[in-house]
Amino acid sequence: MPDSFEIKAFLKAHMAEVNNMLQMEYQEKNAKDLIAKANYKKGRDEGIAGTVSILRNMGFDDDIVISKICEQYKISKKEAKKYL
Repeated sequence: MPDSFEIKAFLKAHMAEVNNMLQMEYQEKNAKDLIAKANYKKGRDEGIAGTVSILRNMGFDDDIVISKICEQYKISKKEAKKYL
């Protein structure tokens, strides 16, 4: 940063505070990312469980249910069996 920038003196004088602020912003972003991932997984799990319920109510056997949720949600048969 050029010396002509007026903010440079302020940032140098308040370096610890600036560093703390940047660290807090970084941690906040990480926390938001973790929450978003958890919410995505929860929503996906609920969607798959709902699909299983609908297919079972329509009379499909478990092999068809597994096949359909594997196709729709791009998951393995092993993972799909967890939702039955």
